[in-house]
Amino acid sequence: MSYTIEKPSQKNYQEIVDVWEASVRATHDFLPESDIQYFKPLILNDYLKLVDLSCIRIDERIAGFSGIADGKIEMLFIGPEWRGKGIGRFLTEHAISKQSATMVDVNEQNPQAVGFYKRLGFKVYERSPLDGLGKPYPILHMTLQPQDIRLQLAEKDDIPEILEMMADFYSIDNYPFRKSDAKKNLQKFINNEGLGRLSLIYQGEALTGYIALTFGFSFEYGGRDAFIDEFYLKPHFRGQGIGSTVMDLIANQAKALGVNAIHLEVENQNEAGQALYRRKGFQGNNRSLLTRKF
Repeated sequence: MSYTIEKPSQKNYQEIVDVWEASVRATHDFLPESDIQYFKPLILNDYLKLVDLSCIRIDERIAGFSGIADGKIEMLFIGPEWRGKGIGRFLTEHAISKQSATMVDVNEQNPQAVGFYKRLGFKVYERSPLDGLGKPYPILHMTLQPQDIRLQLAEKDDIPEILEMMADFYSIDNYPFRKSDAKKNLQKFINNEGLGRLSLIYQGEALTGYIALTFGFSFEYGGRDAFIDEFYLKPHFRGQGIGSTVMDLIANQAKALGVNAIHLEVENQNEAGQALYRRKGFQGNNRSLLTRKF
């Protein structure tokens, strides 16, 4: 699911602290009431001013927020009623791609949070027996490790998420998008391997986009050829080298499927895309692609 990042102001601090308290009570069962009351005024009056805050609103309420400072995720808290909706992942991906966050400290006694960050590519590099205030809560210091990019064949259950990405992809160049037609075509395509392959693009556990390889036949190229019909990366994951890796992966996939040549279209104004594809061996052929629709 896609959300919109907002930048809260000081007038939102009390609401943010309310989200923090609700989240802590739901996940930090090792904290006594006295420590929750100890931390609340510190967060409200001191800590929030020291970080770059981002939040996500649902129904005009703050559902979750993050705080970043010097490349470190200092805060990430989601309201209990909004957990499991992808808000934490979205805020973390934003912190990584837009705020250059590569580090985070996590309470060792909060295994759900430790597992969450591990799934997103963070690894423990050091352990402290006390927290930053000298309290007896062990801290795991984690850093972001480069994740392998992989392709995973799409299934019918993935269609709702693909439709969200597809709608955004079509909006980039103002192409018409009809969700009902796209849904029917996705069902048809995913169920028929003779048409091609639709792959989801993952970085670790994070879904970053999708790519569609559609089959054809060419006497010129000696048999099966294919089009990269659609290639989309979520905005937060662009400009990080993922596209280059995906092009290598799709070439390997195509070869394994007996494809002799891959074709693609790229908008004339998309200079970055043209540069990437030429680096990966795609060349112009002094021809014009003409299309007739039925």
